[in-house]
Amino acid sequence: MSLAQRYLDDMEARLIRYAPAFGAEYRGVLDESAYAQAFDVVCRHYAATRAAISRDRRGYVLIGERGQPEFVSVGRDQFESALWGSWDNSVALARLVVGSDADGGITALRMSHAVVDGRALNTIMYEVWSTYVDLVAGRKPVQAAPVPLPTPPFDLLSQRLQIANRAPSPQVSTAAIHVDSCEIVQPLLRLTAAETSGLVDTAKSVGLSVHSILCGSVLTAQRDFAEDLNGSARMFCWAAVDLRDRVSPPVSATETSMFVTMHRADVEVDRADDMMRVAKLVADQVDEALADPRKLSADMSGMLELDTESRLGQQLANTGVSNYGRLAVIPNAEGLQIANFRTMVNVYPPVSPGYSVYTYGGRLNLQCRFRSDTFSSSQIDRLTTDIVTRLRTIAGHGV
Repeated sequence: MSLAQRYLDDMEARLIRYAPAFGAEYRGVLDESAYAQAFDVVCRHYAATRAAISRDRRGYVLIGERGQPEFVSVGRDQFESALWGSWDNSVALARLVVGSDADGGITALRMSHAVVDGRALNTIMYEVWSTYVDLVAGRKPVQAAPVPLPTPPFDLLSQRLQIANRAPSPQVSTAAIHVDSCEIVQPLLRLTAAETSGLVDTAKSVGLSVHSILCGSVLTAQRDFAEDLNGSARMFCWAAVDLRDRVSPPVSATETSMFVTMHRADVEVDRADDMMRVAKLVADQVDEALADPRKLSADMSGMLELDTESRLGQQLANTGVSNYGRLAVIPNAEGLQIANFRTMVNVYPPVSPGYSVYTYGGRLNLQCRFRSDTFSSSQIDRLTTDIVTRLRTIAGHGV
């Protein structure tokens, strides 16, 4: 096939039914004409936004210049339906939605997970915002060299990590993971700047990452949620690890559709267990795997098909924790202030609950995801309250 089209490899094909979004909440007035223009500029930069996916007897085909990126503007009350409305990969792989009201609004870029992972999606959305800021300030956007269709992740994993035997096979596949749809409840937990600073200081003092402390916090909270179960229980933490900066030469954000492994750490957790002990167990397993790529337990799509067993049951025994790190602060446009960014999904795999963590403007954000067919509203409130209480305790008093 030509550079303008190629087959999706197995890692990409398994995620073809997923199309997450990365959004921004804003206060003030958004110039929608300039925003649409910014989106057009960015789409001309990234071939993936203008592509489409078809299917033949061999598999799914990614075709450049076939898709029509969508820009949609609605009222704030119609935002969710516009964002998560009918989606057809053969028509478009990118949709930018604005939902505004009198005080501000929310906007999000949704793209097919077959062509972008979280870091790539964030990068493209950030460029839309940066281009918009330039346009409303009267600055002409710099038209960067076009970014071609992403390289298949299987190829890059084989080249940079020499772990072809760990990548899915075959390289071309028609396999797509199906997950029953239901409402995904997505509360956003936020620490103050002072609490965030305290959490970071504690992590440094004990030689752990904030990510591992979050893993320990959610695992112990989920274990304690099962009050009637005594003794220890086996639990599984699917820790997302972005490999882009861990190889030489580094892989850029949009060079491939995904360069993330979901490493599964297996730990025994008791009732009222020490969350820092559990955090260290997770950190040790992830560090060991990173030291030897052959020990990486799964590609990003691996958590979609669970084969874990635990006395807790799959929904409490499993959790996924992704870390986006510190998001860069984009300068505000005149009359417009970005309040926060957030990740969004409309379907979620059996690994529920799941959590994405990032810091923006000095504040740690924990985006939670619960399947409504597994957790009730009161259960979600109870669990999220427990998690944020644990984090604030660590932030305020250390260990």
